[in-house]
Amino acid sequence: MYGPGVDRSLLRPFAAALAAVAGVLAGVATVRRARRRTAPELFTSDPGVGTSAGTGAPTADERRAGPAARGRATSFGLDLDRLKAENGLEPVVQYLTYIQEKRGEQSHLLFVRYDDLDAMASIDGAPTPSFLERLEQLGVVVSTN
Repeated sequence: MYGPGVDRSLLRPFAAALAAVAGVLAGVATVRRARRRTAPELFTSDPGVGTSAGTGAPTADERRAGPAARGRATSFGLDLDRLKAENGLEPVVQYLTYIQEKRGEQSHLLFVRYDDLDAMASIDGAPTPSFLERLEQLGVVVSTN
């Protein structure tokens, strides 16, 4: 199956990286499915759909403007060691570990964008504001910008 000059030990890191990418892609697909069920207005082309006067949800214009325009922090510093110590957040830890590996970082502090926080909340199955509050209560959020 392998040629005489192929070193099989070189295939292990490649297989591990391929498995990590497959896991992240599966997580992204799960997030998209969850968002499609809970917020179908995000997947329509009608700009009037999804405006929500009085509900606290962002309007279509606010979603396009991003978190900074809505008065939210745009990045968060997370203590990965504290997060890893918590039970029930393993898929979120895997997502953050993937980000850390792609950036080539080794620190226990990882800065993520609001969009990453939104994806983490979807992976956890919680609304973003309550997920952020939970992380703050656990002492995982150490910095916001």
